[in-house]
Amino acid sequence: MNNEFVDMYLKMFPGMRPTLFQMDMIEAEITDKTLWQETLRYWCGNDYRAQSVFKMIEYYKDLKQKDRGDTRTVGRYQPQEYIPPPPCEFCGSDVCLSSHDDERRQRIQEENRKAGHKWAQ
Repeated sequence: MNNEFVDMYLKMFPGMRPTLFQMDMIEAEITDKTLWQETLRYWCGNDYRAQSVFKMIEYYKDLKQKDRGDTRTVGRYQPQEYIPPPPCEFCGSDVCLSSHDDERRQRIQEENRKAGHKWAQ
């Protein structure tokens, strides 16, 4: 007989069957029916792999911490500080829409000539 949380998984992903190890993980880690349903809907709605049960449980734990008011996150779902890209090395613009292919090509050819590559002469 399956655990109710495993049954919820099977209903959300009818063509998938978790391994016994994955079922044990679900049974051991999942305790909140509402958050597990939200996790499953999120996973299915984003077309994530149903076999990624460990990642799914990480997401569930993250939701559970947020539900308790804990602002820390777990796993790979930690927010990252935005670091803007450096200005364009050719024109100095913060937002450069030009590819500068010719300038790049010339620089590479010059570097190859300086390195003594015969094919670059």
